[in-house]
Amino acid sequence: MGDGAPPAQSINIIRETLNQAPGPTKQFFVPVGARYDANTVAYEPLAAYSGFSVASLRITNDYCNTNFKVPHDFKSIVSVYILYIGRETASNQGITLSVNYGAEGESPGTHLESWSGASYTYNVTNNTIEKLDITTLITSLTKDDYLGVEVLLYDGVDIDVIGIMFYYN
Repeated sequence: MGDGAPPAQSINIIRETLNQAPGPTKQFFVPVGARYDANTVAYEPLAAYSGFSVASLRITNDYCNTNFKVPHDFKSIVSVYILYIGRETASNQGITLSVNYGAEGESPGTHLESWSGASYTYNVTNNTIEKLDITTLITSLTKDDYLGVEVLLYDGVDIDVIGIMFYYN
């Protein structure tokens, strides 16, 4: 016992604690991938605003999409945000969000979760980068899932969607 080494029981407790710790928060950004224009009834190119590639949502039923693969080291979601630039200032704007996800070999809609514009609102400040927290919309995500997100302008003012910021342990 006098050799200075901790007892084996202490080492096992330390190992168990380390294995349960979520670890440091990691993050990544995914730019918006596509934009659908309800006026032309077609997918349209992304736009540019103040040096950002954006999906400009201007009229009801304009929408944009993006998707990504959840990292293999994923354990849990810390937070997920849609980043956008308001083109006007207004409160209580309607938006519809849809999230589909599944693993390789599963349907892309294995998990389908959404918020409808009638029940979900957000605020917009002109010429300001803002974030919309969608963390609670994603409930069953696991490592290596493929996730697709759609943002649809339901009844709101113009916004330019930049992409998604994903924080995880």
